[in-house]
Parts: sequence; structure tokens; C-alpha cells
Amino acid sequence: MKANKFITVQRGVGVVDKKECSKVEISTRIWSEKKYVETINLLKKRYPDFIVVQLGSSYNSPIPNIDCNLCGKTSFEELLVLLDSSFLHFDCECGMVHLRHFICAKPSIVIFGPTKKEFYGYDENINIGSDICPGCDWLHNEWRTQCLRDKSTLYPICLDSLSPNDILKELIKPGRDPRDELPRPVLRTDVMDIR
Repeated sequence: MKANKFITVQRGVGVVDKKECSKVEISTRIWSEKKYVETINLLKKRYPDFIVVQLGSSYNSPIPNIDCNLCGKTSFEELLVLLDSSFLHFDCECGMVHLRHFICAKPSIVIFGPTKKEFYGYDENINIGSDICPGCDWLHNEWRTQCLRDKSTLYPICLDSLSPNDILKELIKPGRDPRDELPRPVLRTDVMDIR
């Protein structure tokens, strides 16, 4: 794979949520597979020369329309290289998004459900969340497995209200497409000296 000629995708949130969600099908922070498939189709249309690579753990289900499934097939070091080398990363709010921010501060498309984009989002990312709910992470013990507003639904109302077209609308705004030449973030230099 050539650097910057692939898009990484993940549909998982990690071991803690995996343990918490063992009795239910999915975490409240994960978007539906159908919406991932639709979004990947939109990304492939917008970036036809890029391949889509799925990252994650061996317990993550493969997304049907990806080009390369590396779930459970990379070391941690290889994962870091892939996140650093990818043109764009698409994910729900989770550890890989935070890793990518601290490794290279390259853009990611991040879907927010019960966690707040204003708190967990980074400036270089396209942070997409719903205005339906104010965010319920840590407001009740089952926030990882149940929607606070509707405990009978598989996907929380906040996530379910978002569509693949919401992502496309954000991506086509001026200055949001990662192909646009944007300056790298400026890091503070006054705190970099160790004495």
C-alpha cells in the first residue's frame, strides 16, 4: 500500500466496551453496519483511487465492502504506521481516533453518539454528532449498552439520527477535504523545553 493512497476504517470501540456489551449485540458508540457500508460507498465514489482498509481486533466483524481486512492481523506498531500513513480515517469515537491525533494529527471522520464531540473531538477531524441529545456518557451505568432515551432500541437515537449524507455534507465543505492543502497544526513551543 502506498502512503496516503488508502483510507482506514474501524467499526469497534475496544476491549472495555466489548466486555460491557457481551450481553447485547453492540455498543451504543458504534454506528450500524448498514450506515458504514453506505458511507464507504460514498467515500469510494469521492476518492476512487484509494483503497479502503479495515483495522481492528479479531472480534470486529468485517465490513462487506472494504478492500482489505486487517482486523486482528496487525501488531500495535503496524497499526500505528497504518494510522500515520493513511490519507483519512473513518471511525466512531474511540481509541484509534485518539491514537491518530497524537501520532500525526491527520484528519479523521468521527461519528459521535453518547460521547460529546465538543469534549472528545479534535480540530483536525470532521466531528459529526447529533443535536438530538446532549450526550449521556457516564450519566447512567448502562450508557455503553443502552440508549438513555429509549432502552428498547438497538442503536441509540443520537447515532441513528445521523446519515451517511451528513458525513458527505461535512466533507464537501471548503477546507474539509483532506486533499486540500492545509497547514499542519502549530504546537506550542514554550512548553517543549525540558530543564
